Amino acid sequence: MNIKIDKMLLRLVYAVVCAICISGVFDFPPQCYAQNYYPDEFGNTWRLRSTDGVEEKIVTIEGPEIVNGEELRIIMDQSPEDLSKLYIKTETDGIKLYRLVAEVPLIGEVVYDITPPQDYLPNPLDLGTKWTIEGEASVPLLGTIQSIIESEVVAIDDVTVPAGSFPNSLKIEQTVTNVVLIGNVEVDMTMWLAPNVGIVKTIDRRDVTFELVSYDVATEEIEIAVQPKDNLATAWGALKIE
Repeated sequence: MNIKIDKMLLRLVYAVVCAICISGVFDFPPQCYAQNYYPDEFGNTWRLRSTDGVEEKIVTIEGPEIVNGEELRIIMDQSPEDLSKLYIKTETDGIKLYRLVAEVPLIGEVVYDITPPQDYLPNPLDLGTKWTIEGEASVPLLGTIQSIIESEVVAIDDVTVPAGSFPNSLKIEQTVTNVVLIGNVEVDMTMWLAPNVGIVKTIDRRDVTFELVSYDVATEEIEIAVQPKDNLATAWGALKIE
């Protein structure tokens, strides 16, 4: 009798543990997908302000624009000191970067064509994920500039800014190296991306911190595969992109 009771208890405990794992009561980190962390619907807008209240940064999704036969969306990022345009396309394995356009003081517009397209944000975006983007541009007087952008998800933070509190935000650190004839120029930047919201905080190349003040974001319907660690339980979903 005791043996039967012990077996029943073990089965009950096992069933409860499996149910808890599947339901997500244990805090296993889910896999994160680019489409959730940078919603790219046309018209999406993020307004950020520097922590000293002096500068404002506006980020919008614009387009479409055809580049080399591909219909692309544009992340327009502008502040008093910087203007950049990233030509992107969302695919099942992440958000791909096709072209980067930057306004450079004393030089003007510099166009980097990314051939073949590379990951702007890969899938999945797990803690510790690293990726690199490489592109080239031709600039009068300076010749060819090679740009190398190295990115890494270094933390998952709860971020509080004027627009609200955003748990499970990905902290992504980036090192940008521009290789030119006269030497290398290297700058560091950081951004925080919140699920179903997008960019909520940045530190730019000048070490100026911007925080989200307001946003107008539409998101597509996305179902995500959730995989708790240690293989205690797995719940599979399908990724849907219209």
